[in-house]
Amino acid sequence: MSTAPVFGVRPTTNTGVANVGAFMWIKPGGECDGTSNTTAPSIAHCSLSDAKQPAPQSDTWFESYFTMLVKNANPSL
Repeated sequence: MSTAPVFGVRPTTNTGVANVGAFMWIKPGGECDGTSNTTAPSIAHCSLSDAKQPAPQSDTWFESYFTMLVKNANPSL
């Protein structure tokens, strides 16, 4: 089983779960959460060794991350 980040369940109201009204994507998949630059002020998890490198500042488009999400999507896009 892959642990790589992926686009997963598509937004839907057909959840199959009685108490869940919808599955939604709240944040665009290619929008960065924070830089991987360890010298920049950031949230602690941004500079972890398993963070995708090189990540731009938060709220910046992260093309290589988006490409990885599309490539690994399950189900495929």
